[in-house]
Amino acid sequence: MSAYDGQTIYLGFYYSGNYADEWYIDDVIVEDAPITPVMQTLFSELTAPPTPIGTTVSDTFGILRNTGGGVLNVSSITLTNPDFAVDPTTAAVNPGDTLFVVGSFAPSTTGLITGLMIISGDDPGNTSDTINVSGVGY
Repeated sequence: MSAYDGQTIYLGFYYSGNYADEWYIDDVIVEDAPITPVMQTLFSELTAPPTPIGTTVSDTFGILRNTGGGVLNVSSITLTNPDFAVDPTTAAVNPGDTLFVVGSFAPSTTGLITGLMIISGDDPGNTSDTINVSGVGY
């Protein structure tokens, strides 16, 4: 039911029979969503395809989801290695939505290239998260 995150859901029951005074519902759990944003990264690592020096490869992908009940304000997305980049680097993510970015890799040298993507936001329980990034230049 994650497609209904942040929405009010009404359940109706209809009974037809002789024993309407006894109802049993198994395996149903109803929890309140937090009223604050909750940042959930979708990856622990991202790997770019092998790329020739002097060229750039780009792709669009989701990097995080707001599983809370308030708007998640992503204040920065920084990368520790300039061979990697993302756009946008700030965003407001509504409850239940996913933040998509365009990630790019432009190797400046041959061999394995690594770095960190550091995402900072206003989730009170998790103000920043890190994704390992890597690619091979040739």
